[in-house]
Amino acid sequence: MIIPTTARHIQHATTPLETNALAQLESPSLSVSVGPDIPAFELKFLLSEEQSAAVLQSLRGQLVVDAHADPSLGNAYHTTSLYCDTPQFDVFHRRGGFKRRKHRLRRYAQEPWVFLERKSKWGDRVKKRRTQVPDSELAMLVNPMSCTTWAGHWFHRHLHLRQLQPVCHIAYERVALVGLGSDGPLRLTFDRNVRGVFTNHWSVDEVKDGLHLLQGQVICEFKYRATMPALFKNVIQSLQLTPSPVSKYRTFLRASGRTEDGGVVDA
Repeated sequence: MIIPTTARHIQHATTPLETNALAQLESPSLSVSVGPDIPAFELKFLLSEEQSAAVLQSLRGQLVVDAHADPSLGNAYHTTSLYCDTPQFDVFHRRGGFKRRKHRLRRYAQEPWVFLERKSKWGDRVKKRRTQVPDSELAMLVNPMSCTTWAGHWFHRHLHLRQLQPVCHIAYERVALVGLGSDGPLRLTFDRNVRGVFTNHWSVDEVKDGLHLLQGQVICEFKYRATMPALFKNVIQSLQLTPSPVSKYRTFLRASGRTEDGGVVDA
């Protein structure tokens, strides 16, 4: 596979000090260093392996792999998310107040902590709020009342107000590259081996098998603040890439046959 070699070339394109500093950059949708009122954007593409390799080659030496990179996985890392929805799948169907927001739990590899996350999206504009908690505290989400002093209180409150419950685990391997532009942090991600399983438990468990999705394809996301940097624009134009809105959650539910929906829906 081409990805590991190319990613290592990018990682070593700067000095160790510069690489370490850049690798710690937050995702543009999370970073507050440039101010909360500056929008963040995520532009998605569904690519072949050949196209994703061409993207990496075009950016060789201009971005570095992020802090989660595991050299034994070709600088990728395991990501598992637990998606929430109502019993009527209002999030999936984008009904009313559920149209623009998703609530999920996310774990990286087998870390003993989990992120409680709300993602809000308007077109390509994205904003995320998330809180890190030990996985031992996830049992608190089962309780009908939330402790107001708990770091995850805001998330728990949203779950009960919206009647959200666990639906499925979605797992994949991600290669993430980061850099710094004039408007703030830049991030480019490649997601492979996407798979899902249904669950009704408040836990973020490893998905060893499950229903495999988008086989032979790579979900690529360009993430940036305010305006698209020339670095990304040149790659997209030179390779003639076409945006392709794709949601891992909705793709899984459609493939599982659990819901009925004939259209393509954005993430």
